[in-house]
Amino acid sequence: MSAQTTPAEPESGVHTPKPSLPEIVRVVIAAVLMIAMNIVPLLLLAIPPVAAAARDRSNVALAGTLQLGSMALVLVSALLLLWIVARTVDRVRLRDYGIEWNRRSLPGLLIGLGVSLVVVVGAYAALTALGLTREAPGDLTSQPLWQIVLGVFFLAFVLQGIPEEFIWRGYLLTTLQAKGLVRAVWISAAVFGVMHLISQGGQENLLERFLYLLWPFGFAVAAGALRLTTGSLWAAVGIHAGSHVAGATAQGLGLSTGGPASWIVMGALYTAVGVWALSRYRRRGTSDPQLAHAPA
Repeated sequence: MSAQTTPAEPESGVHTPKPSLPEIVRVVIAAVLMIAMNIVPLLLLAIPPVAAAARDRSNVALAGTLQLGSMALVLVSALLLLWIVARTVDRVRLRDYGIEWNRRSLPGLLIGLGVSLVVVVGAYAALTALGLTREAPGDLTSQPLWQIVLGVFFLAFVLQGIPEEFIWRGYLLTTLQAKGLVRAVWISAAVFGVMHLISQGGQENLLERFLYLLWPFGFAVAAGALRLTTGSLWAAVGIHAGSHVAGATAQGLGLSTGGPASWIVMGALYTAVGVWALSRYRRRGTSDPQLAHAPA
């Protein structure tokens, strides 16, 4: 018999998306949403005057503004596409995917950020000391501090953390809940991880492309599990965005932040956090109103 306590009653006005579509269709929708939201800025850059401005090295301010604007456009596109799916496919609101800001949001966000800072900076520090890392592509130290902070914020939250977690741990995890939330966490993490085969993270051969997947897979497991234990999707945003913030922090501390050893270790640590959080969820349930009555 499970030791899980009875979940809290859903908050008033919560509408759970009905499992009217096969799971594989839900997964495909999530993948398409992620691809589509990243295509929109590319369409903008296809406009000749915009493309010319982006390539103009003499106007750094304009090029930087266009870069940040394209990241913001990714977020806007993700929200619009999710809203369309919510209204036309599930007949629900965005908040019914967990996409809302409430009293659990800030604590969840801070918990996620804290976990990523400990995992990522700790892993890089240990591996650098052991000589098991290599220099990552890119150099943040050559830029002014304000530019680094702004760029990292947009990359971590606006381009990746918020839109990607709204899709994978918001839309997909919520709509896969009928057959069990723990199962949904693993599915969303597995597919999310596989999609990073095309990511450019310093991989040098085919084996490293697969080893690299351990990092996004690991923090995706932790992200989904922390949504359950904190009751907030923003914990997942914190984990995801925090992995980028922590990477930039490690570079600022002079640590080496690349190589297969780091992907393996961080993937293992994040997965361990996720497994612990899932075991806690099995014992205590979740306070997330969109997930409170789903089977474990």
